[in-house]
Amino acid sequence: MPGCAEWRRLRRSHRYDWAIAIRSFSVGPLRGLIHASAENIGNLVVISGPNGAGKSSLLDLLRAQRHALAELGTEVMFVGPHRTWRSSRLNRVSVYGFTAGSYGDLLMADAMPSFQYSVPPGLQGLQGMGRQSSSADDVQAFVKTSLVRLRDQQQALVTDAWQAQGKRVEAGTVPELFEPFARLVETLLPHLAWVGVTEATSDNIECLFRPASSTSATFDIDELSSGEKAAIALLLPLVERQVQQLIAPRQAAATVVPLTMLLDEPELHLHPLLQLQMLEYMRGISRDGIAQFILTTHSTTLLDALTDDELWLLSPAALRPQNQLGRLTTSAERLEVARTLTGSTHVLTRAKPIVFVEGEADRSGVASDARLMTLAVPAARSWALVPSRAKADVVAAVHRLRHESLDLPGMPVFGLVDADRDAPPATDHVMPWPVAMIENLLLDPHAICTALAPFGAQTGATSDAVVAELLRVLVAARADEEVQLRVRRCVPIGRVVLDLESTSSPLDQARAQAEKWAERVQALDLRAVTAAARAEVNAVLAAGQGLERFHGKRLLREVYDGLHVQSAGLSRAAFALAVAAHAADTERVVRLTRSAVDRIRLYFPPGLPAALAAVADPGATSLSDRCAAERAAWEQGSPQPDEREDLRAALFAQALTSAEPTRQNIVRLASEIGTP
Repeated sequence: MPGCAEWRRLRRSHRYDWAIAIRSFSVGPLRGLIHASAENIGNLVVISGPNGAGKSSLLDLLRAQRHALAELGTEVMFVGPHRTWRSSRLNRVSVYGFTAGSYGDLLMADAMPSFQYSVPPGLQGLQGMGRQSSSADDVQAFVKTSLVRLRDQQQALVTDAWQAQGKRVEAGTVPELFEPFARLVETLLPHLAWVGVTEATSDNIECLFRPASSTSATFDIDELSSGEKAAIALLLPLVERQVQQLIAPRQAAATVVPLTMLLDEPELHLHPLLQLQMLEYMRGISRDGIAQFILTTHSTTLLDALTDDELWLLSPAALRPQNQLGRLTTSAERLEVARTLTGSTHVLTRAKPIVFVEGEADRSGVASDARLMTLAVPAARSWALVPSRAKADVVAAVHRLRHESLDLPGMPVFGLVDADRDAPPATDHVMPWPVAMIENLLLDPHAICTALAPFGAQTGATSDAVVAELLRVLVAARADEEVQLRVRRCVPIGRVVLDLESTSSPLDQARAQAEKWAERVQALDLRAVTAAARAEVNAVLAAGQGLERFHGKRLLREVYDGLHVQSAGLSRAAFALAVAAHAADTERVVRLTRSAVDRIRLYFPPGLPAALAAVADPGATSLSDRCAAERAAWEQGSPQPDEREDLRAALFAQALTSAEPTRQNIVRLASEIGTP
């Protein structure tokens, strides 16, 4: 009995080279989409990008122009993002009068089907309703009806065979039409088993399942979970194609029309594991040339599982008006490097600045640097923050990601590091905070007092003045510890590394390495180092900068203990997060963070004046002067936000008059211009 594998074998055996799919397009404008074009696209295209970039608009345009874009013989089906499921009570009269041929026919239609005789309860009001991506799409309500019609086809085959074979049916002469459907359920929903269509009464036809571990309890398809029903509805058209092969395999090998499916966020309602199973199912279908899938997604699970040739990025029109659609990279190795550096593919698809910061990744019960930053620094909420443990890691990650040749329009890569003794000098893309660590921003009397105000007398934060006095005392008491911290940073780090193949014993190896470390320590002028550290600490105190330059985490911990915050039932992490939320609008935090924030928010790339110099156009000279002035203002720490978007648009327009590679160079640099 031919199944999916047999379908593939039959197709190969007929040596029929199907012309399939949408291979290229150039569409727009529609809503947020200005223009998107692509050439030589494959059978599995996954489009990601920020909300509002135009992903749904792109699918709408492909659907609207499907007859012109699809190759001859390709049928195009559309599944919108707002999918609903309506339970229904089917009766035999309704099924007889159902006007659609199959569920796949519904997905190719622009409007809902109708019932000629009796509309099933639950499906009233859907007759002839238009299918729009901007509103609810009730087409899934007809999955049940389509399965019942499939059962009717099965019975018709049995009847025809019975008559043709002299009122008998020989084993193996009638294909099992539900075999592809049962296999789909077994593949994607292995906890379920397909039972079949039952018609206990003429006015209540059910499509029954049971738990895979049970042989007794059954339930109708309407009783499945949202995710289970969504998985079945998404891939039922492919099952119907396999059924056609089972009915007439040789004829179907040459006549079954190839398929392109446009899927808007197919991951909705699906568990991450089921999303991956769906992706693998689509890969197998697309790899065999049976169908093409063009889909949009926000799923981090799917994005992290995609290959470089499957992943496409749709950027906002403001960043890439000539063509918003492109491959993130054409290198599998570069994509994996970028994933490793950022921790997740979705960071690369947000069309926001990627900012590496010192600190650990988010985890339960910890107020990570990234979480505190998004609360205390509102501008950081629009960044894609990536935690890196140490300064060296931040610097290395920024350098590496910027040199991986990724197509990241409008997404400059930056690093923010703490301004302690080993902070690197500020560069275009790595800059220090004016504080020793993010917790220093939280040492604000008003923010602390406001955060603890709901707890009344349970804590010692009775007024801003009380908290300010506590902070003054804590800073003064930390002077000696701050000296020790600075001295310890100057002491050489040593560790024992054993060579397992050495003839020396582990103890002798350890002693030899310890002696070398001791020699380095002996060469250290500890008295001079201590004096320098003491002078530095005294200078910090004299300048009144202890709250900014001393160890912020320890100071905040001492504030927690000194104000008896634990008596209010707040953990240290909860306390830090509460203070961060109230610190955002304080004058102190705004003053301390403005410079670093503006260097990222209003970044102006170098190179535009030089790129414009290659353009033989008087207008390019004026643009070059404006760009030079904007760059100089950014370098001086006073970037101007006014008319940035107009300038970027003018540069894009200028690029259109330029030849390659100048055009692409101007577009790339202009997309990096930061706007308010």
